Amino acid sequence: MSKLIEADKTYSIIGACMTVHRNLGVGFLESVCVLKHWQKN
Repeated sequence: MSKLIEADKTYSIIGACMTVHRNLGVGFLESVCVLKHWQKN
């Protein structure tokens, strides 16, 4: 496995993302994102 250049920062960022995911859930379904994309164009 390759070595991370900024391992401590990487782990902090990934940990923060996992905390947000745990608290807010998975987010919008892909179909909702696609619909929003086409509505603004």
